[in-house]
Amino acid sequence: MGQEGSPSMKVLTLLNPLAGSGRALRIFKRIRKFLSSLNSKIVILKPSKPIKKVFSKLDIPDYFVVIGGDGTVRSVIEAMIYCNHVDSIIVPYLGGSGGELSHYAGILTPKDLEIAFSAGIMRKIDVFKASVRLSNGEEKELVFAANLQIGHFALGIKETPAFFKRLFGSVGYMHGVLKAVIKRVNKDARVQAENFFFSGKIYTIHFGNVSTTRGGVPVAPLARPNDGKIDMMLAKAIGRIEALKTLPRVLRGEHLSHPAVVYKQFSGRVVIELENDHVAIDGEYLGLAKKVEIEFLNKVKILCRPNKG
Repeated sequence: MGQEGSPSMKVLTLLNPLAGSGRALRIFKRIRKFLSSLNSKIVILKPSKPIKKVFSKLDIPDYFVVIGGDGTVRSVIEAMIYCNHVDSIIVPYLGGSGGELSHYAGILTPKDLEIAFSAGIMRKIDVFKASVRLSNGEEKELVFAANLQIGHFALGIKETPAFFKRLFGSVGYMHGVLKAVIKRVNKDARVQAENFFFSGKIYTIHFGNVSTTRGGVPVAPLARPNDGKIDMMLAKAIGRIEALKTLPRVLRGEHLSHPAVVYKQFSGRVVIELENDHVAIDGEYLGLAKKVEIEFLNKVKILCRPNKG
């Protein structure tokens, strides 16, 4: 690209100071000088103010540098789509505890960020819409670009204390994962999609647009974020002992051959009916849900480091 600080290139940095329990704020200080060289304006996001409202007052830039976790990136993408600003390029910089889109883009360090801007490699990634009906009657319509999880994986997010994420980053999720093994009760689920139907008890369901979760665990190893498909890894009902025995295989991405695992890729709508089961989207726990519908929504642009993505 070779345009650092060029007036023709507008860069806006969105910082979530609460991401990673404060990690994003510490990381921001390491790249502040480089952002200044880009003449980037800095906007600090506030939990009390929806990003959509922030967008309504912005001079939309060429690049959004997003410092936070996947939840922050998800919120920015959602605002971009619903405010019709999909021509901007997202630069996901790891500031949370997972950061799957940052891993995909290869932007994890200050040097990665400089190289990415210098090379100027842009790729389009898929974005999906999730309509969620919670057990309390509340309905949510959200977008996601990394993953949506049901059952054990979502419960693991719920059971991970914030200070574990702050101290250990993505490794801190293992506390919640192991705690969820003890607490998890297999529940009924119905999954309907193109030429596919499942009805029975499940341990977990993972829908992945990227191959990893929790900072690099290859739960959906075949997922590609630009193929217009959502990958589903469904694990049928298993017990606690089997879950613990299988966990090392999941960490290595070798679990697809397990007899309880069903792995599918869908390009159309997927409807999941649940028995009040745990749901999380892009690392954010939503609560117990009765129904989830997933469908392709749009594509957005993402800046990548060379040889990544």
